[in-house]
Amino acid sequence: MAALSSDKPQDQPKEKTLSSFGRFWQRFRKQRLAIVALLFLLLLSFVSIFRDQLMPFTKDQADFFSTFCQPSFADNSDVFTCQNPEEHILGTDELGRDAYSRLIYGTRISMQASLLGVAIAMIVGLPIGLLAGFIGGRFDRAVMWIVDIIFSLPGILIAFGVIAVLGNGLLNAMIAVGIVLSTRFSRLARGIVLAEREELYVDGARVGGLPTRTIIFKHILPNIAPPLIVQTSLLFGAVILIEAGLSFLGVGVPVSEPSWGRMLADSRSLLSTNPFLSIPPGVAIALTVLAWNVLGDGLRDALGRDITNNQLTTVNSSKQETTASKKPSHIDSRTARNAALILENIEVRFPSPRGEDVVILNNVSYAVMPGETLGIVGESGSGKSMSVMASMGIIPSPGQVSAGTVRLGQKSLTGMPESELETLRGKEIAMIFQEPIASLNPALTVGQQLIQPMQKHLGLNKTEAWDRATDLLRQVRIPEPERRMDEYPHQFSGGMAQRVGIARALSCNPSVLIADEPTTALDVTVQGQIIDLLKDLQKDLGLAIVFITHDLGVIAEVADRIAVMYAGEVIETGDVHTVLTNPRHPYTKALLETLPHHGVSGQRLPVIEGLVPPPTNWPTGCRFHPRCHFATETCSNGADLSLKPVQTGTKLDDRDHYSACIRVEEIDFG
Repeated sequence: MAALSSDKPQDQPKEKTLSSFGRFWQRFRKQRLAIVALLFLLLLSFVSIFRDQLMPFTKDQADFFSTFCQPSFADNSDVFTCQNPEEHILGTDELGRDAYSRLIYGTRISMQASLLGVAIAMIVGLPIGLLAGFIGGRFDRAVMWIVDIIFSLPGILIAFGVIAVLGNGLLNAMIAVGIVLSTRFSRLARGIVLAEREELYVDGARVGGLPTRTIIFKHILPNIAPPLIVQTSLLFGAVILIEAGLSFLGVGVPVSEPSWGRMLADSRSLLSTNPFLSIPPGVAIALTVLAWNVLGDGLRDALGRDITNNQLTTVNSSKQETTASKKPSHIDSRTARNAALILENIEVRFPSPRGEDVVILNNVSYAVMPGETLGIVGESGSGKSMSVMASMGIIPSPGQVSAGTVRLGQKSLTGMPESELETLRGKEIAMIFQEPIASLNPALTVGQQLIQPMQKHLGLNKTEAWDRATDLLRQVRIPEPERRMDEYPHQFSGGMAQRVGIARALSCNPSVLIADEPTTALDVTVQGQIIDLLKDLQKDLGLAIVFITHDLGVIAEVADRIAVMYAGEVIETGDVHTVLTNPRHPYTKALLETLPHHGVSGQRLPVIEGLVPPPTNWPTGCRFHPRCHFATETCSNGADLSLKPVQTGTKLDDRDHYSACIRVEEIDFG
């Protein structure tokens, strides 16, 4: 027996992690338009702060010898009232006031207006939305009734009413604007909090006895900040536009204050004598509003991963490249010809905030035959679910399959257009999800969700699809299927909802069924019922099943073959009985030792020390070696770690047992 290299697993090198702001900045700085918009707004802020130093003339300083001047770069020879055109970059008005100085002066007014308007809108609207969403009930209905009334009225009408009561002036105008726009914050915050308050961390704060204000402002608010930040940036542009409109109509800033809107209003009477005067304030308003909107789009995209981390988008399969280098596949030619589903040398990459791609799956290969169950097992983060997503072409964006091939029967899915993949999903390959109720649409009845795939893929009319859906519910042993077809998902228990998920997956007679931890969220008794149901359905329908789970006990019960995954690789595969009784990789052996029935009475259950390394910090050589008691220096030197046969079956229909351990012949796994 080989000597152990150490009594404890080797320490993994610490990964350098970026802060939340660091990750945000890495994504934001790649958006050039947003960066340009940010620089432009910073320039406006600089102009606002140092306005008096940048103005060559005061806002009301008149030069009666230089009236109606065109810009200094234009021809002023025919303007007899303009004696000093070179002193006025953007020309002058009828009183000889410098347009450039007045434009700079108006910059501070516009920036102050946007800050005041958005601040008032946020102070008024955000707490109302947070409280309405969290408290709910009558308070929510009463608040949203008022908010909806304000939202339905023209904003300019409400602004006129407030200004009529409070009088003209920038502050009063922005109070009016803030009240109008506060409904935006209220509706957005309320909608997000309604969903967020159902999260477990909120329940944890409640049972910890924390007061409502602490839960709302210290627990919920930080988690909903990204969409609020985006909304804030967009409203800055809206406030500038509204302020300019109010000033243009004479109900904003006083007449003596040359805001951009006031400059536009004054230029109306000079269109025949000096039409250029309307261009500088108009361009300033347009560029500033555009900059705030572009910045808002940039913030949305930079914060998008945090906002939409539950959203699954589909990568266009036609863009998947298969040019990366391949290791020899362990799958034999007979299996490759007859497999219901086969993955060979699949590699999945995601872009990293640091610029380089991160490999999530590396040379993953496995196959499942018709009527067979392949169990995929491994700790969280091993790549189990990602591998089946690759097989269905639903890798979460912005990831993509960068190498390898996927075949469904005799059809190659590699490079297949999304439109063709849609015709296969649900019809020839289907999936059961881990969370049964979450995978069903709460707004539709069970019957509606069951008949939709059949109407699309099988061409059945509504009556035919309804009858078949009822039979499917009966087949998966749901009592009174006719009545339950009209019920909603929340009316089903977890086990019954999973049966509905199975019925939906089987509705179009697929040849391959992927079960992604279908029993994890269920209690032990219901787990057994679901497993028995899947085995009976497989026997009746000849399904090929890919069964993903953490539980080796479940794998032993349902699977014919097993693939053990670790850190994005298949590290052992073979007949389930052979692998579980004679493991030939230290990781498989370690997983088996953690099973409760392997424990010794009076002693602690064995655990695998350490964690699965993240893809950004995979060790060189064998990725399990930092946690392996059998590891030596050879395991970390980058030797060939592809799957190699360690045991040959004696039957014709038995496939070989493979392991990726380079010391497999040296170690006594007994």
